[in-house]
Amino acid sequence: MWPSAIWHSEVSPDKLDKLKTNLSKLFSKFWEFNAEYPLNANNVTKGYCFVQYNSKDAAEAAGLVMDSYPFGKNHVLYSHLMTDFEEIVEDPDENWKTPEKLPFNDFNWSENRCMEWSPYDSYLAIVQNKDVVLWGGSNFKCLRLFSHKGADFVAFSSKESFIISVCSQAKYQDSEYCVKIFDIVLNELKMTLLPPGEKFEECAFLKWSSDERFFAYRESNGIRILDSDTFTLCEQNRLHIDGLIFFEWNPRKNWIAYYTKEVDDANAPPVIGIMALPSQQKLRTHHIYGIMETKLYWHDSGNYLQLLLSVHQI
Repeated sequence: MWPSAIWHSEVSPDKLDKLKTNLSKLFSKFWEFNAEYPLNANNVTKGYCFVQYNSKDAAEAAGLVMDSYPFGKNHVLYSHLMTDFEEIVEDPDENWKTPEKLPFNDFNWSENRCMEWSPYDSYLAIVQNKDVVLWGGSNFKCLRLFSHKGADFVAFSSKESFIISVCSQAKYQDSEYCVKIFDIVLNELKMTLLPPGEKFEECAFLKWSSDERFFAYRESNGIRILDSDTFTLCEQNRLHIDGLIFFEWNPRKNWIAYYTKEVDDANAPPVIGIMALPSQQKLRTHHIYGIMETKLYWHDSGNYLQLLLSVHQI
């Protein structure tokens, strides 16, 4: 079972049945559910209820839609998965102390081609000559050397477990080694591959899920999804989406938001959708018309998706 907590206004006993009826209409859109409404000594609701779904994807979809959901004219619902509470109510470390201010170190890297900080600022990667040099640690020193001839771009996975180097120079682009993925802790090469398309820059084509379980890249009419445990390419890991233009991982969940262009042969308009992975369950799709270009941006919480639309002028 996958429980969620839904916050609503306090309701008196004479209005409780109406509240349950209205909320049940919303809850049932996602899957079969059970709901409990805690009451105080006067049989007035405490301002929240608990909802359980049999499916994790259904619970996450309900949590996304129901959070900050307008309920009537004067009320708003808020939702949290119960699994989030461990992070929310975690006790602070009693032994925590203000860190000492470290002296400033001045380094001169005159031969670097590219520099990139990791997502949590644990590492600084510098591309120099034939190597990707990884700096970090309490004394900020050289930790690793990853060999990649001709590399000129570098990036990190979402939780800093892997480092990705790319060579975009023309003389190396036909090589299977133009993209390399290294395990930072084990200091070993995990995979080499060729990026899709004739031209590419940087490491933006390779996108990681928030938990690093998957990474993916766009290819012709679809997305190639790989498991970071096996680093294997296989046909069943290909997600077919006609007319795919762009996709982006949710920063909290294994969902993707995607945008497709109009498919003339199928008489299909552009689509914006949200899909759960690896189940490939479509959580939401929306057709759009008269659009020249669309960009998608997830909120850091993962609960909101912003659309930036360029509209045809008539």
